[in-house]
Amino acid sequence: MTAGIDSYDNTPAWDRAYAENPMANVATDTLIRMVYPKFKSTPGSAYLYSNTGYLLAQEVVEARATSRSFAAEIARIIASAGLKNTYYTSNLYPAPIAKRVVAGYYENDDPGFGKFIGKDMTGYSLSWAQGAGSIVSTPQDLTLWSRELYEGTTLLPPKQKTELLSLVSTKTAKPLSKPTADDPSGFGLGVVERYDKGLGTFWFYQGETLGFRAAHLYFPDSDLAVAIFANSRPVEKESKLQQLFATVYATIKANRR
Repeated sequence: MTAGIDSYDNTPAWDRAYAENPMANVATDTLIRMVYPKFKSTPGSAYLYSNTGYLLAQEVVEARATSRSFAAEIARIIASAGLKNTYYTSNLYPAPIAKRVVAGYYENDDPGFGKFIGKDMTGYSLSWAQGAGSIVSTPQDLTLWSRELYEGTTLLPPKQKTELLSLVSTKTAKPLSKPTADDPSGFGLGVVERYDKGLGTFWFYQGETLGFRAAHLYFPDSDLAVAIFANSRPVEKESKLQQLFATVYATIKANRR
């Protein structure tokens, strides 16, 4: 997240395109070209969360890293991790998957999205997200995934795992060996390590689409994994996930034997 390329879904072009046709099957290149080749900051100079980076990684997987489609590669990884209720799509979920997905409601303030407020977003295309987040899963699968990702030995060889967990500070964009009270958050390759006075040091990630949020916390010292899903996407100041995680953690800690 230090490439300096803005997130395509933070642009007026994306807001207009989605609002006009939420069923459109949008090409990956179309999304990337909403921001690339312009740079918002000099590469390496600042931390900037950007979904564009995930789409660029998707393109690399399809073009250079494997001989399979991105969807096929994700399916292979899902199977190798032993996940039974996780599925990726680049557009619409097939009927057997779609009928299992609960309603997800839009409650945010993106420009031009007023007509979606309070509406179930599950029937619309996920082509706007693709490699940046169009996976559906369950809390159980996410806890299995987090343990395998951080502590397992089958998903990644040691060198790649070291790269995955190598951090840059979200405060300074410089390499960070470990988060501290003064520099509490470090971003790896799609994972975050944080320090919190009440929770200690833990691994974390939250993903969201227009009607859903999914997040996990993993505590290496205790091998505790907690996943929480929510079927709404409010503005950040109204999100209660952080407080909910703190309550769940305190409850488990108080009753763990």
